[in-house]
Amino acid sequence: DLTTAQVERYRQEFEAEKKIIMQDQSGFNFDALNHIAMIKKIVGDYSGAEATWKYVGLARPQNSVSFFNLAQLYAQDLKDNQKAEENFLITLKNSAGETGNEQYYITIVDFYTYFYPEKKAEAEKILLEALKTEQYKDSQDILALLATYYQGEGQPAKAKEYWQKVLQLYPTNSAAK
Repeated sequence: DLTTAQVERYRQEFEAEKKIIMQDQSGFNFDALNHIAMIKKIVGDYSGAEATWKYVGLARPQNSVSFFNLAQLYAQDLKDNQKAEENFLITLKNSAGETGNEQYYITIVDFYTYFYPEKKAEAEKILLEALKTEQYKDSQDILALLATYYQGEGQPAKAKEYWQKVLQLYPTNSAAK
């Protein structure tokens, strides 16, 4: 469904990233390879994107980016929930101790809610675990996501408890009000 101009733009981006990799002494450039995989996904080369992100994961097994992107590919495009879940969990493990990765949690909760509803209860477990960590114990996003989760599950008392925590820490949060 891409226009000729879009195809040309992605071809140029691909060639530019390929050139960066070829000029790199190690033959491995994390950012360039991730961008190539993303281009492959956009143009519909899912097997190429999968292979590239798997390669990046093998070369850098402690990274979270390639595993997150691979998880999204499995969930959204390849419809393989088991592989998606596996890669989302690797993403969370690899990003442990980092701050600013609330998007990982938001996406995995969406995954369980919309793509893998038979395992939706896993979302609650993951959010509760996140709140036990130093970097996310007071996260406005994680607290609000858990409150929203409980609302959706028909547990208003628990939802209220977490909305109150949001307001306690962030009194101007309009969604919590």
